[in-house]
Amino acid sequence: MATRFHLRVWTRFHDPPARVWEVKTSAACLGREFPPWAPFKGDLDAFQAALQSGRATTLDARFLGSVDWPVQLEDIRHGARYTDRSQNTLYHDWRHDHIFEKAGDGTRYVDAVTFTPALAAGKLQAVLTEHFFVRRHKAAADLLSPDHRTVGVSVLRVATDEDEA
Repeated sequence: MATRFHLRVWTRFHDPPARVWEVKTSAACLGREFPPWAPFKGDLDAFQAALQSGRATTLDARFLGSVDWPVQLEDIRHGARYTDRSQNTLYHDWRHDHIFEKAGDGTRYVDAVTFTPALAAGKLQAVLTEHFFVRRHKAAADLLSPDHRTVGVSVLRVATDEDEA
């Protein structure tokens, strides 16, 4: 049986949660976070409409130009969190919680991802996933006011029963 992993990557920003939400869900930020060699393409208008309305929805997207990535958006709490789920040729299961937490005079943004790699080299794929998310945090930090000591702090481990399925 394939190994399930849990990844947590976070950055603390000096910006309020509403500003971090605005930037992290924008086309400009998504364009920076996904480099030209690993594009993520989908209906950005439908994505933003779902986040604004708080209604769960399913979107079709593509990753790396050729990997179909169906996305289920759910648990949307405007300005605070949302979850995207997928099953695709890269991951048997993928749950990505985007969490915007008030932290003193700013916001801690957390990517909490539980996933099962579909490739034979699952541990390598998990490490590459971690590096990709750290890169995303560094790219987003250029658009906000980060606490530079906390940009892309990450922990990758084998998932436990307590992690969301």
